[in-house]
Amino acid sequence: MLVECKPTNHPPAPPYSEWLETQNDSYRLIGTRRLVAEFSNDEVVLSPDMANFKVAKWRLASNLAVPAQMDCCVLESEIHALACMPAEGQKSCQNSSLFVCLHQQTERGTDQLVLAFDAFVLSRSLGYEIGLGKIIHGDDHLALKVKTSALTSEVRKCLENKSPRCCPILRRQTSC
Repeated sequence: MLVECKPTNHPPAPPYSEWLETQNDSYRLIGTRRLVAEFSNDEVVLSPDMANFKVAKWRLASNLAVPAQMDCCVLESEIHALACMPAEGQKSCQNSSLFVCLHQQTERGTDQLVLAFDAFVLSRSLGYEIGLGKIIHGDDHLALKVKTSALTSEVRKCLENKSPRCCPILRRQTSC
């Protein structure tokens, strides 16, 4: 069952919302390019296949389409960028990945929930926890660190109860 999160008794979305979505998409593209520029070409993978994701030798992955199973539901997330930060002496990114999410101008409370949902889906897909994320926002590319593991219970509640606050993540739930 797919939940629709459309406001009731409200007029259709104004053209401003379409403009804002375009601005956010453009910002994400620019932000991702900035992140990619920080790494050498052989350390970056674009749109990696999740089947070979764990064995790949990369430090930054971008544009990941991540599916995961939760009970009877299929969850899907589009992750903007994921930086591999292995602990000292480790070659694997397991339990040491830094998840990065890019957004426009100001961080909103729902952005943290969406980031936590993305980390939740990625964690379920990879089989290990992605406990830290960053929301990069604004013209100065400010970074807000978010302990996504602390929001896991709220993500679970959203998926189970389907409350209005959860609409940004429920749109990413493909089937139940």
